[in-house]
Amino acid sequence: GEGYKISVINQETLEAALVPANSGKVIVIDADFEVASTVEVPAGFNGALDLNGHTVSTAGEHASFYILNNLGIITIFDSSENGLLLGTGISCVKNNGTMTINSGTFRTLWNGTGEATICQMSGKLFVDGGTFEAKGQGEGTGEKYAGLLRSKGGDTIVNGGIFNSESNRTYAMILSSGSLTVNDAVVSGVHGGIAADGGKLTINGGTYTAKNYYGLYVSNDKETAGVVVNGGTFKGGSLGTYNSVYIGSDHNSAVDSWIQIKGGIFLNTIAFQKNVTERAAAIKVSGGAFTYDAAKTNVPQFVIDGYEFDEGTNTVVKK
Repeated sequence: GEGYKISVINQETLEAALVPANSGKVIVIDADFEVASTVEVPAGFNGALDLNGHTVSTAGEHASFYILNNLGIITIFDSSENGLLLGTGISCVKNNGTMTINSGTFRTLWNGTGEATICQMSGKLFVDGGTFEAKGQGEGTGEKYAGLLRSKGGDTIVNGGIFNSESNRTYAMILSSGSLTVNDAVVSGVHGGIAADGGKLTINGGTYTAKNYYGLYVSNDKETAGVVVNGGTFKGGSLGTYNSVYIGSDHNSAVDSWIQIKGGIFLNTIAFQKNVTERAAAIKVSGGAFTYDAAKTNVPQFVIDGYEFDEGTNTVVKK
């Protein structure tokens, strides 16, 4: 039978189902409904949530709360089509436990708080698939715009998914603290693709495209960031003079973050704030393909011992 499944049709039944006694169960959304406050997944819960083709949304036009705040262990997936978590304001999901996202759509319409569609605070987050959308452009200045994935602590591993942000101020993916490893993803943003303003970022694959600024932005706006690029394709936008990668800062003139490029495809230039080049270890290149003519002048200076820039192929290879 299907005794391992629990059907929920509103916030009350959802909260009643997400309890430690139901660990091992699959909580199945069987109706579209709104939540009037954040639904907490308690620390003792270990189970799954099936969107089942339905929509769960925050009530109100600019809701100032999450749909879910996870303190337990939960896997979110959509066994049907069109399953959606819709945040009309702050965010969709906050994680402080262990969360795995396999499928479903996660969308934020508006954001005035500097959060993101998925906000990783602590614990572990695994994204193996799904569609992530930021549709609203926000209002005001500063950080009052929606991104898609903001990691503020803990460890995040992205193995897949489509990330599309219409935010005109915030990158689609942002690492501020902790670690973020992206093995594969399709990431595009009006403002930019992926950014690290703190923590340790490792990119092994995926595509990162910006309409306005940079495919990859490395800064120390929050804390010292360390970035290792082993693969992936990076493309910058028009307002960032088409830079695939930029190493600099919006707030700090002394940038102490660093990047190691060991692979990847860079469709336009790598640019950097002036003081970055004053630090020998700030940019190290031992691989990658650079498909622009200026690479012949601005990449070789960063190539480490034992490697060389091949002008015939615009790649960095072992000597």
